[in-house]
Amino acid sequence: MKKLILISIDGFRPELIDKKYCQFLHSLSKNSYYSNNVQSVIPPITLPCFYSIFFGVNPLTHGVFYNIIHDDYKVNSPNLFEILSKNNFSCSAYFNWKTLEKAFGHNNNLVKYFIDDLTINGDIKMVSLLLENIKSHLPDFIFLYLGALDEVGHKYKWMSKEYIETAKTVDKLVKILIESLGETYDFIIHSDHGGYEYGHYVLMKEIMTVPLLFISRNSNNIEFNKKVGIIDIAPTILNYFGINIPINWEGTPFITK
Repeated sequence: MKKLILISIDGFRPELIDKKYCQFLHSLSKNSYYSNNVQSVIPPITLPCFYSIFFGVNPLTHGVFYNIIHDDYKVNSPNLFEILSKNNFSCSAYFNWKTLEKAFGHNNNLVKYFIDDLTINGDIKMVSLLLENIKSHLPDFIFLYLGALDEVGHKYKWMSKEYIETAKTVDKLVKILIESLGETYDFIIHSDHGGYEYGHYVLMKEIMTVPLLFISRNSNNIEFNKKVGIIDIAPTILNYFGINIPINWEGTPFITK
């Protein structure tokens, strides 16, 4: 049975994998489907990025350009969690940035777990909670957002010593998850945007380019398109579960069979 975990690491630059700062993710990149040239959206800001990830359209279509938005804001596009729920797939979300919840949509059966801690300790707590919950329930789709790295980038700057050390801890968390659940779940691991100096507000390679990995228990006859944007994540997830992609979505699956 197909089961999938989407791990979103906020503000994660590809160099962390390619230069072996994150040794486990680097090893995965050599033995799985990997791209270090995935494109973010404009603007490369967290909430607009995740609206694009979950609603399958670019910011010019969904209309979210900042991290501030009204609670009742609605997008004229189907949401990933809504579609999965309507097709009877169970979904859970773990996150430590409260505003992100606005991108989850409304008409779904998503089970949400929020920990109000954007430090690396918050990331650790969420992974521990996920592993504890999984003992009694195996959702078809799990979304895990790890927000600490972006916070460290804003405070100490991207690729600083503090940023790299935080990334190494995130790498260990991913290793724990895959070693614990890799026989039950497939994984997509990605970021929403990169960062440069203390932010991610301009259009440059260090900000617009992010990594993405697909780790599968069964990789036979899979084709992987390395020309990928984060807007392609939701179509890929629907394709993975055998669900038709909405005609108004603007992305395409990066994995096909």
